[in-house]
Amino acid sequence: MLDEGSGFRLVGEECSAILFLRLPRAAALNRHPQLERQFASTFPAKEIGTRLLADTLLRLLDDIAFLDELQRASMMDAIIQMLGVAVPRSASPMAADWRVRRALNFIELNLGIGGLTAESVAQDQHISRRRLDQIMHKVLGQSIVAALWKRRLERAAADLHDPRMATLSAAQIAFSNGYEDAAHFTRAFKRKYLMTPGQWRLNQVGANVELTGTGPRTLGCDG
Repeated sequence: MLDEGSGFRLVGEECSAILFLRLPRAAALNRHPQLERQFASTFPAKEIGTRLLADTLLRLLDDIAFLDELQRASMMDAIIQMLGVAVPRSASPMAADWRVRRALNFIELNLGIGGLTAESVAQDQHISRRRLDQIMHKVLGQSIVAALWKRRLERAAADLHDPRMATLSAAQIAFSNGYEDAAHFTRAFKRKYLMTPGQWRLNQVGANVELTGTGPRTLGCDG
């Protein structure tokens, strides 16, 4: 796992075929913020999560040419989700941030529920909200509530320029992401993005990242 924001060099003793999959950095880190500290990490090959991710990528390599644009976008979303299945070798399973990962997963799966609260996120782990907030602050520097509303706004912003959501109004997108008041959504959105949801939708020109079917690139081989 590499980050294009940092320089890196790959060195191998033998000729190797390497498949590079470029993921939108912001989307991946919004979903899995703990990965930001896992630069140049590897995933243990024998772990079931790694095998599931690898099998999916190899199957995708064979079939990508037959997918349309919306299907490719959906697969990109699915792969970002699957990063949570594979745990980098350097991530200790005993570290407290596993609770953060579980909290973020719970938020993601229940984001569209208007009644989702910080208490329900903590109850999923059978610990107090205060204790989970302490862990969240230590690992992410923010509370459960802040993480919840931040993610709701981010997904609503993504939905507003998703061609699959073009027929939905801004209010419908707000409701689908857990907002119960369209006016509250508009105020919060404008505070974060400095424009209304309608203006945001008009200013978007589409996704910046594509899933392409060019196949693997080979490094370190001559001839």
